[in-house]
Amino acid sequence: MNGPGSHLPAGTTLGAGRYVIDGVLGQGGFGITYRATDVQLDRPVAIKEFFLAGSMRMDGRVMPPAGMGDDFAARRQRVVDEARALARFRHPGIVTVHEYVEENETVYVVMELLAGRTLKSVLAGAAGPLPEEQAVRYATAVAAALDAVHAEQLLHRDIKPDNVMVLPDDQVVLVDFGTAREFALGRSSAMSQTLTPGYAPVEQYTAHGRFGPPTDVYALGATTYHMLTGQPPVPSLDRFRGTPMPAPREVNPAVSAAASDAVAWAMAVEAEHRPQTAGEFGAALQGGAVPTGGTTRIVTPGGGLHRTVTGAAGGFTALGAGGPGGGGQQAGGVGAGGAADRVRPSRTRRAVRRGARRVGRLVMNLVITIVIGVVATVAVMWFLGQDEEPTPQPLPVPTVAVAALPAASGPAVMLPATWTPGAAW
Repeated sequence: MNGPGSHLPAGTTLGAGRYVIDGVLGQGGFGITYRATDVQLDRPVAIKEFFLAGSMRMDGRVMPPAGMGDDFAARRQRVVDEARALARFRHPGIVTVHEYVEENETVYVVMELLAGRTLKSVLAGAAGPLPEEQAVRYATAVAAALDAVHAEQLLHRDIKPDNVMVLPDDQVVLVDFGTAREFALGRSSAMSQTLTPGYAPVEQYTAHGRFGPPTDVYALGATTYHMLTGQPPVPSLDRFRGTPMPAPREVNPAVSAAASDAVAWAMAVEAEHRPQTAGEFGAALQGGAVPTGGTTRIVTPGGGLHRTVTGAAGGFTALGAGGPGGGGQQAGGVGAGGAADRVRPSRTRRAVRRGARRVGRLVMNLVITIVIGVVATVAVMWFLGQDEEPTPQPLPVPTVAVAALPAASGPAVMLPATWTPGAAW
């Protein structure tokens, strides 16, 4: 079969006849997923074919989009590397990778076939928000899976309801690692701009940046936002430009303060203001410490506010403490829904810092101008002082002591003991 976007027909075999394609499960920008049969072990499997958008299929072979050339080969090799990395995982929350097959000028990753529905399908069927207990259970399970992925220095980079499978026993599994990439903590790196608006953090809109666990934490927070509110969140780039986004509890009053604040924290626009691990976010969802507006509020699973300690600012409006009914206590001056309990947006913080820097520069320039003026004045006064003629002082008049001289003949002539030239003897 030829042409762009064409699928392998049912009955096609791969892996020297071991796998037989049964049909198509789905297609995205990076590949096509098929349902297949492993005839050797007599079991169903899922096979993901590396097939970039714009590719062509000619006589079964995958031809890369025009102009990609070596870049296509490099991406294909990354798929192989990622398949090898994911094959190491045996985690209940991560799809199991069995092997990969290189054929038709591309790569096929063979995975377990999960019988269930995507979280996207679950949300569509609910026609509204999920119960908080269910949403928190799903999110904490995905957070545990992400901690395992991040421990191997991998990022998923595309967490969203489409890529979370809900199995018949209500267990959730993270799938579709087609955009996974390695990362280095504390270092900027180059990554392809792969994202889903609404779930991707703002750093994914750039090719270079500091990527790490907080990148996936944002996406998981956005997915949790969707579960708690029944609607997708505002895209991070729009929020960066100033578009406000209400906290989950403002959209759905049944959401507890703990869960609402945890999502606010995870969805902070700036990565350094988010939880730095997925586990931190999972703990916060269940009542752990959540930095909001300069304080960290400790909320018990029952919803009571116990104390406040100094903390970092969060990402968007966070409502006051209290249980699902909304009646919170007050501690340290932070009340339920009060002004002190609201989080200053990141853009405001940046504006304040820019203003402070401008004032600092003005003050520094003023000080430098004053110092230069003083130094110049002192230099001019010193120079003018060097041009004045010194007042002439009278020369001292020497005095000469005169001794008695013997006369050539006759008595000695006595001269005065001192004599001034020109004076009469």
